[in-house]
Amino acid sequence: MTQIPAVSAALSFVALVSALALLATTHHDPELRGRALRVLEVLFSFGRER
Repeated sequence: MTQIPAVSAALSFVALVSALALLATTHHDPELRGRALRVLEVLFSFGRER
């Protein structure tokens, strides 16, 4: 089966975001939740003016 790099990268990104969102919303440790939220903010802040 042929893999398309862009599709593989997109699916990996979706898996990463899903895992971080799950950590940010359900984990019992507030520090870990905060770190997961911060990583999500950084991932989605590229291309925006700060």
